[in-house]
Amino acid sequence: MPELIEAVQQAVAAGEAPAADVRLALAQSTDTDLLAAAGRALAGLRDPGGELRPVRLLLLADCPAGPFPDLLRAVLVAAGARPEPAEPTERAESAESPAGRFDAGFDAGLAEAGAELVVGLVDERYFLPDRFDLTDPAPLGPHLADRLDRLAGLAEAALAGGTGTLVLHTVPLPRRLRDTVVGLRARGGLTRHWQRLNAGLLDLAEADGRIEVIDLAGLLATAPTAARSGATGWTDAALLLLAQEVRRVAQTRLGLSRRLLALGPEASHWPVELGRCVKRLAEQGIHLVPTDHHTPDPVERVLSERPEVLINAAAFSRRVVNWAPKAGNLRRSAESLGLGADALVFLTESDFERGHVAAELPEVAVVDSGGDPARLVDELLGHGWFDLL
Repeated sequence: MPELIEAVQQAVAAGEAPAADVRLALAQSTDTDLLAAAGRALAGLRDPGGELRPVRLLLLADCPAGPFPDLLRAVLVAAGARPEPAEPTERAESAESPAGRFDAGFDAGLAEAGAELVVGLVDERYFLPDRFDLTDPAPLGPHLADRLDRLAGLAEAALAGGTGTLVLHTVPLPRRLRDTVVGLRARGGLTRHWQRLNAGLLDLAEADGRIEVIDLAGLLATAPTAARSGATGWTDAALLLLAQEVRRVAQTRLGLSRRLLALGPEASHWPVELGRCVKRLAEQGIHLVPTDHHTPDPVERVLSERPEVLINAAAFSRRVVNWAPKAGNLRRSAESLGLGADALVFLTESDFERGHVAAELPEVAVVDSGGDPARLVDELLGHGWFDLL
């Protein structure tokens, strides 16, 4: 979409943040080339009006980062954040190897660089020894445990001197390495040690709320084949997946998640699984608002008296059931809950209503509830609009 890149470039050239509709288009894109180009253009972003939330960001990589910095910048701006690069310390810059720069930079990132968000990017080489016996992977277990302990120590040292958030990720065991081990029992042993390593990484977040660990290995297991680890390092699609997950962490920490879900008039006829999904969101504190062009009484009666309706009247924080224009109703609903329109997601199958709201309230995330029922839950949840701490 060249026009989207052009809109980003024009905003940066004008010395202002991209408009809300441009940011929303970036947020909903999965085009790695487009987002990388947008990220490069956004490197010179200024925001004198304070429209975006600043966040001091330090990226530390023990492997080739490829387009990851640009992808991360693009998705953070799309979420309403303005990443400000934290300068690496002299200690990190003077290290001779990538591993040394990673360890030194990570150790000092929060305290000395003043970063609010430190992202560590590694691949399997950070944990594996240079050589190990493919026929007997048993000694690999203690080695992986030692590497995990080293990383945990770096995290503890960083947290001791700073107040930011550390973001790490699990690492998939590359198939090319697993299949190199031809012995079935040895291959099983290698896989078992690797799963313990990833479980240990996830435990770091359990032990300290200032650490977030993205389960990249689990995400890639269900991602399209093109997103999985390539012959040498990460694919661009895998890096985008990781950038999007880091964005979810950042938007949650910065208070940029959405808190209000407005439902179109067809909600009572949704597929059961979508209705259950929305009900679960309400149970976790997401505000629901029905919107319909009816007089209030019939709608109230349907919501209150029909037991087969999964989302009944008690689930709604506000009811906006009248003949007024939808955009105005949505704005008033958000304001009545102390929220802005940028905290709102509008879910409907009506092309007209989606177009109307998108034109009048470009900061509202508009989701189509029509089409294939199997994809509806992913459409609503996959972006992480509603993530909470």
